[in-house]
Parts: sequence; structure tokens; C-alpha cells
Amino acid sequence: MVEEAEAEEETEVGLVEEEPMPPPVAEQAPPEKKRLSASVMILLVFGLLAGGAFGAYVLLKEKVPFLQSLTGVPQPEAIDPGNLHITIMDEQITTEFLENSKAGRVFVIRGMVRNDYPESRNFIRVKGILYSQDGKAIAEKLSYCGNILSDKGLQTLHMATMDGKFQNRMGDDRSNFEIPAGKIVPFMVLFSDLAPDFAEYSVQVVGSAQAK
Repeated sequence: MVEEAEAEEETEVGLVEEEPMPPPVAEQAPPEKKRLSASVMILLVFGLLAGGAFGAYVLLKEKVPFLQSLTGVPQPEAIDPGNLHITIMDEQITTEFLENSKAGRVFVIRGMVRNDYPESRNFIRVKGILYSQDGKAIAEKLSYCGNILSDKGLQTLHMATMDGKFQNRMGDDRSNFEIPAGKIVPFMVLFSDLAPDFAEYSVQVVGSAQAK
């Protein structure tokens, strides 16, 4: 290809030599490399920054869901574990230490929950937590509502028997099943092997299921 181009140039030069020579033209210097103007450079920088910001947004919105809400992008509804509208009636909570003939000293939390969902619920479950004097969680227990023991049972039954009873998700007489809106259900959480620095407790609802 180079040889053909040179041949064509030689042919063109030969044709030009047969015509009258034009006035001599000064040889042009190679084109000068120019820097981008300041305005073009600024536009380019802004373009790069905008592209990077958009890429970062796309990446971060997958990791930080609240960015979508800040930018107006609709978010999927949060999954309700079933505790958002089950209310613990704080004024009904009582606690007591008892002596169990087999496990020694035990701590019992008694209370009530109310179904504030607009529909019936099943299997309401609560969690009790014990804390040390410095506020560190040292024990926790899960218990289904509707399971109640008498003081005699708390003092005489094996812990395994009582723990098994509190895992009955239907509750006594199906009291923790198809709980209508507004109904109140009792609960009980029992702890044994109490740490010597046990000082505080809390109780919270951890879940329920919508009745079908």
C-alpha cells in the first residue's frame, strides 16, 4: 500500500511538473498540540464527577437502603416479624423469686400482651433478658404466650418440664391461637441458674403469625 501511495504521489508530481510552477509556498509546520481550554476542562471534570457519583449511588443504594427513600425511589415494604403491633402491657408485668425443689432459686416474669393488629394473630412469642450490674446481657429465654404455671408447679416441676411447656406455641387451651384484634393473652418467662451479678431484666415481643 505504501509503494502504491508513493507511486501515486510520484505520478501526481510528474503531472504537476508539466504545468507552470505555482508561486512557492512556505512549508507548513506540524500542527501544535493544544491544551483543552479551561471551560472544556471544567465540563470534562464535572462529567467525570457526575458519572462517578451516579456509579457510587447505584452501588450504595444496594448496600444502604435508606438512600432510596432519601432520593424518592420507592422501597419494598419492610418484613413484619409479627411484633410491630403486639403490645406488652407494662403495668401488668410482675416478677418474683421462688425456690424450686430441684433447680434451686428461679426468677419468673409474668405479664400480658394485647393484639393491636387489625386481624387475628397466632403464636405470639416473647423474650426475657437478664442483665448484670454493668448492663451486660447475661441470659435470655423465649416463651410462647398463653402458657401459665401455678406457684406450686414452679416450685416442684423439673426445669426441662417447665421449659417444654413454655415452648407450646398453641398455649394452654389454644389461648395463643387465632387471637382476635384487641384480645389480651398472658405470658410467663422463667429463669434458673441465676448469675450472682443479676441486677435487671427486660421483656419484649419477638414475633407472631397472621391467622389464616
